[in-house]
Amino acid sequence: FAYRTSRLVRRRWPMFAAAGVVALVIAGFTWQLRTERDRARAAEREARVQATAAEQVSAFLVSVFDVSNPRLNHKRDVSARDVLDEGAERIQNELRDQPRVKAKLLDTLATAYRYLGEPARSIDLFRQGIELHLAPGVDEPLEAADALSQLAISYANNGYSRKDAENAARRALELRQRHGGTPLDIADAYNSLGIVLN
Repeated sequence: FAYRTSRLVRRRWPMFAAAGVVALVIAGFTWQLRTERDRARAAEREARVQATAAEQVSAFLVSVFDVSNPRLNHKRDVSARDVLDEGAERIQNELRDQPRVKAKLLDTLATAYRYLGEPARSIDLFRQGIELHLAPGVDEPLEAADALSQLAISYANNGYSRKDAENAARRALELRQRHGGTPLDIADAYNSLGIVLN
């Protein structure tokens, strides 16, 4: 059998070579299809996770504003600070088992406190959110970079240590560069670092 096979291959080598090339092309194409399919499935799973988190964030924020509903709260005058305080308390109590949603909400409230002129509260919430974004179960380094960039500006604008501000800005830049931030994200990180150094 070995002799006959070797004679056949020698006589018809162009045909066997072509068949080998076709087999290699088919194997490569099959491997590429499988890889693309796995990537598509992973992207679909991530999109579902993000959509669920966005829905939960939205529902939570809407429910926080119930504090201003006169039928549910008998307080006549409710300030923006009251709404934020209510939201911050509820985030700590109700979202322990949803770290991704909790991290996004902490960032949102930190930004709101920052604009209300409450830097200490804002900084505290940014730190908590960053820690959650970088936790293994959440693993959202670009979200952490966004929060770090805002944290660096908060440090710089409110008389905190320049070293803390610079460390936060440099860490934001490093995370964006390492994890594929867009050119606009990287430009924002450089801008934050420039503000801090200035």
